[in-house]
Amino acid sequence: MSAVTGDGESYSLDGVQVKPPADSNENFALGIDVTTVDSNGVTSDSQQTSGTISVEVASVADEATIDAGDITATEDAGAIALNLDAAVGDTDGSESITAIDISGVPDTVQLSAGTDNGDGSWSLTPDQLQGLTATVDGDVSGVFDMSVTAHVLDADSDSGGDDTIATTKDFTLTINPEADGVSITDGSASGNEDEWIAVEEPSFTLSDVDGSESINAVTITGIPDGAELQLEDGTSINVSGDSAEIPMSAITSTGESSYTIAGLEVKAPCRQQRKLHPGCRYHHHR
Repeated sequence: MSAVTGDGESYSLDGVQVKPPADSNENFALGIDVTTVDSNGVTSDSQQTSGTISVEVASVADEATIDAGDITATEDAGAIALNLDAAVGDTDGSESITAIDISGVPDTVQLSAGTDNGDGSWSLTPDQLQGLTATVDGDVSGVFDMSVTAHVLDADSDSGGDDTIATTKDFTLTINPEADGVSITDGSASGNEDEWIAVEEPSFTLSDVDGSESINAVTITGIPDGAELQLEDGTSINVSGDSAEIPMSAITSTGESSYTIAGLEVKAPCRQQRKLHPGCRYHHHR
């Protein structure tokens, strides 16, 4: 009775609180019974009166649980599974995920579902999140910081006080570079023994033309015993076994992603007069 206060005529119930069931926004009513006693010191009489206390519960949306881990793939890997998932924690049926946003998506990445908003974000329905993949443009590599946002609605059917909340989780899509092949146009050389012979310049073109790849080594192979190599300015090229590495200073550009060996000369072994067809091996990296 410590919670009941009054002046002898009117009374109130003070400081009493009620907590609704977890995750429920359903309104409910509590019953209240008040018992009064009339006593003259010898006899007494009591009467019980009943009433109700209406409790209106406003909805409060809970954050979604999002599963979004970092993804690593190799350049030109095709469709990459993003393994994204989102779920509501409220199981009474009043909450639902109404929309999914994915942001930080570069122009070079296309998602398998949803709408590209043109500003680096994509809008999806909850169903489209399942099995979502990303396809990266050819010859593109890098680290892309992205995020997924789930929008939750807690619908309040008996009072109309709907509530919403958005939950965001970051993840990273890493695309590792992979060097592509080189297209080679063979060169040739023809001349007299004991003389330096100019090599018809072999050329080679990078398959990846986005600027991320470069040549870092060129090796001539199949050099016969006793043959010598030099550049036209007299720079000697060391021959080891049947191969020689060409100085990078002799590698010149002939156009976009195309190169050649400038000024290469070869001297055939003594007592040998024939066409020489050494091979080229090119090393490039990203």
